[in-house]
Amino acid sequence: MRCVLSEILDPCVAVEASQAREILPLLPPESASVYSTWRSVAAGLKGIGDPTLYKDFYDWSRQAANFGGCRELWDGLTGTGLAGLLKVAEQFGVRPQSTGRKPCLRLTPELDTVIPALEAIAAKADGVYQRGGLVALSRDVDPPANSIVASTSTKTITLRSQALPERLAQIANFEKWSAQKRDWIRCSVSQDLANQLVARGYWPNVPKLSGIVPSAVLLPDGSILTTPGYDKESGLYLDSQDKYPAMPSVADAVDLINSVVVDFPFESPCHQAAWVAMLLSLFGQYACGGNAPLFLIDANVCGCGKGLLVDAALGIYDSHTAGKVGAPTNDDEWRKLISTIAAQSWSYAVFDNVVGRFGGSSFERALTTTRWQDRRLGLNEDIDMPLHVIWVATGNNCHLASKDMARRTVHIRLESPLENPQLRTTFVHSNLLKYVRENRTTLAMAALAILKGYVDAGKPNQLPDIGSFAEWSGLVRSAVVWAGWTDPCVSSARLIEDDEGTQLLRELLNAWPGPSTSAEAVSLAAEDAKLRLAIESVTGGRYNSQALGVFLRSVKKTVVDDKRFVPAPGRRWQVEKI
Repeated sequence: MRCVLSEILDPCVAVEASQAREILPLLPPESASVYSTWRSVAAGLKGIGDPTLYKDFYDWSRQAANFGGCRELWDGLTGTGLAGLLKVAEQFGVRPQSTGRKPCLRLTPELDTVIPALEAIAAKADGVYQRGGLVALSRDVDPPANSIVASTSTKTITLRSQALPERLAQIANFEKWSAQKRDWIRCSVSQDLANQLVARGYWPNVPKLSGIVPSAVLLPDGSILTTPGYDKESGLYLDSQDKYPAMPSVADAVDLINSVVVDFPFESPCHQAAWVAMLLSLFGQYACGGNAPLFLIDANVCGCGKGLLVDAALGIYDSHTAGKVGAPTNDDEWRKLISTIAAQSWSYAVFDNVVGRFGGSSFERALTTTRWQDRRLGLNEDIDMPLHVIWVATGNNCHLASKDMARRTVHIRLESPLENPQLRTTFVHSNLLKYVRENRTTLAMAALAILKGYVDAGKPNQLPDIGSFAEWSGLVRSAVVWAGWTDPCVSSARLIEDDEGTQLLRELLNAWPGPSTSAEAVSLAAEDAKLRLAIESVTGGRYNSQALGVFLRSVKKTVVDDKRFVPAPGRRWQVEKI
């Protein structure tokens, strides 16, 4: 079979049109005189999408004793496609021999037609999408239990030009002109053509992939995505074959979710509400259309169950083992990790057992953007792709890198009165993760019931926007409060007060001697241990007037405990009480 140019632009139409033309002459001639059959054949042919099939329908209809009215019928029909035509064929025991035949594209020197044709063929390849470039789905069949893997068993990988010829060969056959044989011969797509297709940067027929989700999720229009595979409207790929039960009432949903964490010693109700917000964020992140804050889980002692609390939420959302990563130690490592997470379409990321300073400028940027722009690792090219990730961290005595980080964090605090809480034996759920696994779809529908219930109610009593998370606050945070929990963002007040930068500024404000230049303060600190320690802390150990001056200018008029640094005459600085 050969494809003309119009057929090349959609190889699947070419295949179906060929099969239709094979079916028509096999149908009994008298069937054209039966109105229901005649009408079904027309609907099937029209639905294939090749307008040239009208002539085939017209010619076939000429067999009818009552021939006529072909154009009027054709124009007034909604097509049923090849499936409808095959149903007619089955009535007469007809089956086309070419089922599964691939179209053939002749690779001519006219690149302005060949490259678009290759792009249209690539769009029909299974698991090929565009996400900051051409990508393909990659499935981990059985990853090792101790491996660091993406948040679902399916992730995206960059589709390199070297892999394209194989993908294209799955959809179509290719021919090139042989001057020696003076005829067209079978071939594969050359590497040069594959390179040009990848470098094109414009693939109008290749579906766009917004993300991969391991569970049913709430969509922007208020509906719930439950159909496995790719959803064209949202651009999401649902990597799950789960069958979901009926959605519970909001009241029952609240009870179900509370039952999961009944054994955890939350410091206060707002910290439990913060965990609920984390759970609902997983199911509602794509409905928000914006960013979600970082969820930080810590405790007063080891063994309170921080990791178990994370695993419970992720176990409801994802049937696969959650991958956890270590926190990067510098901004360059942050940037590389975030680029990997974006490229592989993670829907969440967990930083486990964070110690010391956490965060950085790249991570703060990731928290406040829905698209990630960077340089592709190992290559001299830019990337620009969606970034929809729920960020979670656990740790004891970790410090957020800045006050901005504290404002972008929701705090989940566990506080046990026991010296060794891991030795507890009395639990409602003796094996919480088993309970979650056995009731996962029910619990997932409970989370969705709260989100959808709030949307269906018209999103009443929306809470005020918070910084870069207006959409999240308007849906997830507001739904949590609407359902009866407290405001989860109240939990962040202590983080903002106690972040490392605020503490250091507080110490310098309290130790400042009076109106002084930075040089005078450094000189006075030689006899004042408290002032010297404060200066060394805010300058990162650089005990000199220049570093101190830079710091003072950066915190000018920043208020801590109703005090702030303000300029004074003679290039001095003084503490002002407000």
